[in-house]
Amino acid sequence: MDEMHDVSVKDLIADLKKELGGKLEMAVLGIMEPFPVYDAQCLKKAMKGVGTDESTLLEILCARNNAQIKAIKMAYKAAGLGDLEEDLQNEASGATKCLLTGLVQAGRNAEGEVDEEKAVTDATALFEIADKSLEDSIRSEMSGSLQEAYLNIMSYAMNPVVYFANVINSALKGAGTNEVRLTRTLISRSEIDLGNIKDCYEETYGETLADAIRGDLRGDFERILLELIRE
Repeated sequence: MDEMHDVSVKDLIADLKKELGGKLEMAVLGIMEPFPVYDAQCLKKAMKGVGTDESTLLEILCARNNAQIKAIKMAYKAAGLGDLEEDLQNEASGATKCLLTGLVQAGRNAEGEVDEEKAVTDATALFEIADKSLEDSIRSEMSGSLQEAYLNIMSYAMNPVVYFANVINSALKGAGTNEVRLTRTLISRSEIDLGNIKDCYEETYGETLADAIRGDLRGDFERILLELIRE
């Protein structure tokens, strides 16, 4: 029965690819795929073509736990996309490559997840002794994609809901809506904490997430994202 279900889903996805296109296809197919498969596809796309989109790689991997990363690696290989760790080794560069490959090795304490919030609190306390905030220290001691990576890790560890509310706002309010980033974030949090993110967004930015989407998007793409956030 499971095999029949898998075949029917694959057939439906293939049919949708023929009928849809562009950002609407991106949203519909993203919603239909299991989360690890969707993440794997996003990671592969970030490494295709000229220049690697390290921001996307960091944004995905910094916000996934051990079990999720292991599932992504399996989905990546099962989908015929290659070996995720090898691709990161080949496509990323410098210190960012070391961080990314360390994340996908999923080497955090197997007997219990690292208390990332406590780690950030402890690190912040140490920097405050030196009269310097953790964020200021990262900004002064690092640069480029590595700085971005550690700021992402810090922000996510301190409060994932606030982190993703800020990511969504950045995608909506930057120089042109970053539809790929917006869609990826909404899909990835849709069954985790999207309700809390919506509340945080309204509290932080003074408008509902639904109104922000209505203000920036139009047509079927707007409607499917509103359905995704249950508006």
